Amino acid sequence: MLAFLLLGLGAKSLIIQVQAANFEATVTEIVDEKVTVPAGGEPQTVQTLQLKATSGELKGQDFQLVNGNLPLVNKQKYEVGDKLVIYQEEGTQNFTIADVVRRPSLGWLLLIFVIAAVIVGRWQGVTSLLGLLASFVVIFYLVVPRIAAGANPVVMVIIGCSLIIPVMFLLSHGWNRMTLVAMVATLIAMLLTALLIVYFVNQALLTGMASEEAGFLAAMKPGLIDLRLLLIAGMLFATLGVLDDVTVSQAAVVQELQQTDPDLGFWQLYARASKIGRDHISSMINTLILVYAGASFPLLLLFHDSSEPLGQVLNYEMIAEELVRTLTGSIGLIVAVPLTTFLACVVAVWWPVKPEN
Repeated sequence: MLAFLLLGLGAKSLIIQVQAANFEATVTEIVDEKVTVPAGGEPQTVQTLQLKATSGELKGQDFQLVNGNLPLVNKQKYEVGDKLVIYQEEGTQNFTIADVVRRPSLGWLLLIFVIAAVIVGRWQGVTSLLGLLASFVVIFYLVVPRIAAGANPVVMVIIGCSLIIPVMFLLSHGWNRMTLVAMVATLIAMLLTALLIVYFVNQALLTGMASEEAGFLAAMKPGLIDLRLLLIAGMLFATLGVLDDVTVSQAAVVQELQQTDPDLGFWQLYARASKIGRDHISSMINTLILVYAGASFPLLLLFHDSSEPLGQVLNYEMIAEELVRTLTGSIGLIVAVPLTTFLACVVAVWWPVKPEN
């Protein structure tokens, strides 16, 4: 996750520097629309758009541009009312469409997410949102800027996690003994997972240069950021998201079992909680695989059409990176379940909580 955040912010920064003339505009009229068929190509819609600038030096002014007259241009068809990001070539009246304005859609999606969290989670949903906000503040205002300035990505992620874990856990789950158990178990599991990540990133000779974004970042900040360390840092942050879920859930399971039957001994409590934990492991591992597959369908389809054997496909660095990420995260999850269960059972037996009325 951190790698994508950093790459996104870095790309945004470069775009602002290179395309300082970018501004926003709204489509006010479709002046002309026709379909052309380039030689040897597919039918393509060409539109002449009338737009009104809504930001920048041209704010309030009307202008026209032709979209779709280039053979490799995006075949997006625009309508009146669409809001676009326009690039103006410096010193000219040449305009091209750089992007679309997505803020309104994203804003509505965020609003639905917040409402759902508050309605279902009630006060705990509110505190969870505060924890999420705190995590974003740490990532965007501490970790990412420091890495972009040349700080060691792994060190910054460790610092970021040390700040995020207590804030996120305490705001989301409250100050209680099982939250503390989950925090300790998460830290230990993260340490073990970090050792695996570092070892296998080095063993597999991963460079962190498998994606176009990584190459873009290397060109933008040559020699400033170690992409292998950035890869490790991103894997560590992704692991934290997985461990948060499993450690808190498993600690809560132990507490509920202990409150339901206070006479359970340590090993009885451990056996019952472990049975639930194994189901959690199975579902979470499947989730990790499905999330990766869902996010990588274009890549998977490209490799499906390849004539190369599966072993060769798996050997590509872009695939090997995800295999290391997924497998080390899964191992961390597997280790976290018995570890959290053991610690929670120790606390539940030796420091029991009175059943709630």
